[in-house]
Amino acid sequence: MALFNFFSSCSGKPSYEGRVKSFEFYYNGSIGGDSHNFKVAVDGDVVTIKYEDMLLPAYDVMTDTLPAVVLDSLTQLCRKHNVQNWDGFDGVNRYVLDGWGFSLYVSFDDGRSMSAHGSNMWPDGYRDFRDDMYDVMKPYLDQVKEKYRQMKIARGIGDKLQYVWINFIQKGKSGGNRFELRLSRDSADTSVSITIDDYSGEFWQAHTHGYISGSVPDAQFCWKEIEALAKRCEIIQWIDYDKAAEDYNNSEWFQMRVEYDQGFISAMGTEHPEHYDDFRAGLLRLLADNCERYAAKGLVTFSEK
Repeated sequence: MALFNFFSSCSGKPSYEGRVKSFEFYYNGSIGGDSHNFKVAVDGDVVTIKYEDMLLPAYDVMTDTLPAVVLDSLTQLCRKHNVQNWDGFDGVNRYVLDGWGFSLYVSFDDGRSMSAHGSNMWPDGYRDFRDDMYDVMKPYLDQVKEKYRQMKIARGIGDKLQYVWINFIQKGKSGGNRFELRLSRDSADTSVSITIDDYSGEFWQAHTHGYISGSVPDAQFCWKEIEALAKRCEIIQWIDYDKAAEDYNNSEWFQMRVEYDQGFISAMGTEHPEHYDDFRAGLLRLLADNCERYAAKGLVTFSEK
């Protein structure tokens, strides 16, 4: 028995002639998956969107206004895929304990409406509908996310660094170097943990593979220099950045969480944000040079892999 089933809806229902008045969609991902939902609705002459995404919990419920043309696009979408044939669909595949599900509610200005629900089972043509729906909605979802991201940036995150965790991992044609940095202020000291795989000799000697670890008094650690570098490279603009390069298999992947006294920056991707190269090179050079000084004082040690 196939784990994922399709439901062939009965044909023959006439297409709804009204214009979409409200369009509500829920995606329920697998455990830890990208669950999200949005609702587009018109009230008078104003079209609004409400959007929630489990990957952006800090934003809670996001709202914005949209151009009226989105209703025309959603109306065409519903007619193209004959969603009226799905009205009343409620499918559940009880043989699947994980997976994903959806719910769809659409009302039209002629008084008609439809609803459909599925858990690892969906109506015939659903996947094509879903792909077309995201093609329509992605620019608007990106718009509302960017609005709230900019609001978060405007609130600020403070000036004093508390914690830095960053992975720089080259892939394919970008090279083979890998660096993981973990710097943490703890009381009056800074805990230092750096994993190095420097094949090309970018910042350490070529073919250096090992670990730097230790504890450095805050007064001696290079926090001020890192803070100045971060400010100069405007990494606050990287808050919630997550983009994949077109040739992601040959691009360096990075992931970071940088915590300040009033907020944090979380970012990742293989397409790099503005000033990425300057920040990466500046940070790794600072750490390579300063860790040499710290090692001479017995504050950190290097151990080979």
